[in-house]
Amino acid sequence: MVTHVKTIRLLVGVLLASAWLGLAFGARPLFDAYPELQEKIAWVKLANLPTPIKKLDNLGRELGVNNLYVKLDNVTNPTFGGNKVRKLEFLFGQALQGGYAGVATDGCYGTNHGCATAVHAHQLGLKCHLFLTPQPATSYLRRNLKLDYYYGAELHCFANRAEREAQKPVINQAFKAAHGTDLYFIPVGGSNVIGALGFVNAAFELKEQIDAGLMPMPDIIYVTLGSCGTAAGIIVGCKAAGLTCKIVPVSVELEWAPGVLRRSLSALVNELDAFLAGLVPGFPPCAYDDNQVTIEYNFVGTGYAKATAQAQAAIQLLENTEQIKLDGTYTGKTFAALLAHIQADPELKNKTILFWDTFCNGEFTEITSQVDYKLLPEALHAYFEGPLEQYDAGV
Repeated sequence: MVTHVKTIRLLVGVLLASAWLGLAFGARPLFDAYPELQEKIAWVKLANLPTPIKKLDNLGRELGVNNLYVKLDNVTNPTFGGNKVRKLEFLFGQALQGGYAGVATDGCYGTNHGCATAVHAHQLGLKCHLFLTPQPATSYLRRNLKLDYYYGAELHCFANRAEREAQKPVINQAFKAAHGTDLYFIPVGGSNVIGALGFVNAAFELKEQIDAGLMPMPDIIYVTLGSCGTAAGIIVGCKAAGLTCKIVPVSVELEWAPGVLRRSLSALVNELDAFLAGLVPGFPPCAYDDNQVTIEYNFVGTGYAKATAQAQAAIQLLENTEQIKLDGTYTGKTFAALLAHIQADPELKNKTILFWDTFCNGEFTEITSQVDYKLLPEALHAYFEGPLEQYDAGV
């Protein structure tokens, strides 16, 4: 019986993916640029694209910068947005095409990626399992855990990564016995070649917006650097689209030594470049280039999810001047780096600067108010009962 169920799911997955591919023609600028990719890459529409570009006139006047812009990926999806939705379009496309009954991914307890995975898996009718490890207490952690529960994700809490990795095969085996397929495993942050395609497409989207006169060609793009997928996609996409921007990925994780982080980013860039070159003869070479990329390591503070005074000040400044909300784990640190660079180098005031906002902001109280935290696994209760991190930015 399980074999028949699996076969049916595989056929349905192929049919659904084929239908979405048919609808995709011309709907994403990467496919417009390389139509042959339409038949080679599965995806499912989750994001409302293009996301807006806004000129930060108020803040620009205060800083003395004439051309300061933000790309607002916080609005990729009204149910749950942020940068992860772009990656999930391609990851879920592959999962559906493969006939999987469920997806699984890793992250810390408050993972934005895990929350986005839970929300959109629910909308697509897929089961979702989240493999979670501890982190500092933040407002977005509380919000995301309640959203995870509301959207039906199975939350598996582990003391550390070694314990998590040991249990994955056990949980997958039980899932396969119950549902007839393995779980489709998505890496941390959705950051592999398939996920990073979402930001190759995003760079082509940016090129279209530049060509339409929504902003000049950026001299510099600032983007958060965590699991590397967003930055890798932007790096490859900008090169392929002919954008000559300098990319400044800002590290937010202390555990990454600078050399290790650079190697991880460059490896994903080169793997993504080779993947696309293998699909499209004549795809422009987009290998990692230190002349294009400058990784900023100095704004992590004391660690992941521990906001800094600099980040808090940056968050408040942007919210007060432009009513744009950032977070203390990712985007606040990235924007703090941008502000510090402008202060340290007066020449930047004459440049065109783009900040890529990757945070899904919002309290979602219409949902979170319905979820009692005591319904969550007991290991998570302390996050709702104790204090939040210093400089917590809220949601």
